[in-house]
Amino acid sequence: MKKLLYIIAGIIALVVIIVIVSRGEEKKEIKPEQQLQKPSQEQSTRKEVDYKIIEEEDISYLGCKRTGIRIVVPDEALKVDVSYTLGKIIDNYKSDWDDITVWAYKYSEEQQIGKIPYTMGMKEYSTCE
Repeated sequence: MKKLLYIIAGIIALVVIIVIVSRGEEKKEIKPEQQLQKPSQEQSTRKEVDYKIIEEEDISYLGCKRTGIRIVVPDEALKVDVSYTLGKIIDNYKSDWDDITVWAYKYSEEQQIGKIPYTMGMKEYSTCE
């Protein structure tokens, strides 16, 4: 019986040693291809894009001062950046308007504005009821 207890104790000790040794291994060198990649173009850092205001329209109604703004942005602009830019435009207009809607199109679509729906994004702000 004692012999069996010694064998079991030896096995347990061996397992404990293996676990301790395996935890203490030096960290392996990370190869360049295993490193974290830089954010892709789709993972923008949320920057404001260049834009041009094509149309500003006063569409106010009883008790609500409202404007609609149509802009064009570079065709290659990321939608996350366009959305950020739309928010900045709204921030600039908030002090003068109760309700603001901004629609974004590509530069290449400028001649089609009014004939096609927005293609690069839309953002609204309203304090009207």
